[in-house]
Amino acid sequence: MSSSEVASYLERLVRSASNSPYVEGVGVISRFIDRRGGYLRFRADFIDGSRLFAFEFVDARLRRLRYSYHYQDASGDLIFRYDNAPHHPEVRTHPHHKHTPQGVVEAESPRHS
Repeated sequence: MSSSEVASYLERLVRSASNSPYVEGVGVISRFIDRRGGYLRFRADFIDGSRLFAFEFVDARLRRLRYSYHYQDASGDLIFRYDNAPHHPEVRTHPHHKHTPQGVVEAESPRHS
């Protein structure tokens, strides 16, 4: 795939968040695209004051290599975070896992759009 296909995929992520009736604003924090793939970091601000910080890093074939989806309430307290950082080898679904206020739990990789 080309870098334009990577760019198109990452733009669809932002557009998808922007189109939600529960989101009042989306801001791109950073993005990078080259012939090998790319990444995107963005923030979605919800109408209730909660926020989602999303990060995806994909290769040129749009395989998601790294991701993190951090959702917090209006006070900044964690609601959940899904990621695939390899820091919890004890979890059966390693490296995929979910952080909650109660601790780390097993989680399958979120569906790739």
